[in-house]
Amino acid sequence: MKNQLGILILIIGLSVSCVNKETEKSVIDLNAASREVIKELTDKYGETGQERISRGVNHVASIWFSEDGDADSFKKFCYVFYRSLPVERHSRQPLY
Repeated sequence: MKNQLGILILIIGLSVSCVNKETEKSVIDLNAASREVIKELTDKYGETGQERISRGVNHVASIWFSEDGDADSFKKFCYVFYRSLPVERHSRQPLY
């Protein structure tokens, strides 16, 4: 009975460790790319939106993984999907 319980615990432990390895994603360093995007968008749309731009770009960078693309893909994503006008930001229309 003890051997069966030990084997069951071992099987559960191995299956959990395999699942965790599959869900791990590698994070890439986007500090330089984030600063560049924030500067360019602020230059284009003005200082009044700088806080929102910074908050949005930094949020996207915090959830961007290498599987999503490299730094250039990150910058392109930010430029394509940034919405400067309130009507665009609050629209329910898909961005793609």
